[in-house]
Amino acid sequence: ECHRAAWPLASGSFWLPADASPTNPLEELAAKIFQFHTAGAKPAVDHSTSGAEWWANVSRGAAIASHGDINLHFDKDEAAYSDYGLIVHPLLSTITYLSDEGAATLVLPHVVLNAADGSEYTRSEAAGSEVASALLVPPSTGRHVCFDGRWLHGAPAGYHVRQSTADADYCRITFCVNIWVGHKPGRCARFPVSSPPTPPLRSLPVRLRWPPPPPP
Repeated sequence: ECHRAAWPLASGSFWLPADASPTNPLEELAAKIFQFHTAGAKPAVDHSTSGAEWWANVSRGAAIASHGDINLHFDKDEAAYSDYGLIVHPLLSTITYLSDEGAATLVLPHVVLNAADGSEYTRSEAAGSEVASALLVPPSTGRHVCFDGRWLHGAPAGYHVRQSTADADYCRITFCVNIWVGHKPGRCARFPVSSPPTPPLRSLPVRLRWPPPPPP
């Protein structure tokens, strides 16, 4: 299911309203993560204006050059940013590992954007002026990490620790959910109802290279 919801079969993220019923396994997982992090909130979350933005990342270490890289970035409403230059962050960002392979996630606590055009970032004033610590979360199936939706994070391929030469062909699978309260990110639609499962990409006899090799 994650292969179907990840690039290149999916070009963006998906939206599950908090008051909607899941229609497939990935939406069910997104709903459970949303409920886990909002249960008991005071004041109570308005489900009519809130929801889970979710997507899957599937990184193959040897499939495409640099495909294993998830560069450092900030989660935000990409439509609001590209259309109006507005930076709107989710309340929380979450990552759930569905494999034991690939790069660790690097989270830089309190490193937030400080310019309207997103060109600068810095430590938040409450935390001081220096980046004194970082959180590195290695893959482990079932591991779930949650952090402030404003914080800088990513999973550069260089943070993959190879156990052997064969380990270079790893498959890193993560399920990501942003918790939005009182806001829905633009251009974010429901995931299509599940069709008969397709074979996972790792079983297909396809090898992609980018850039392509030079002509003979």
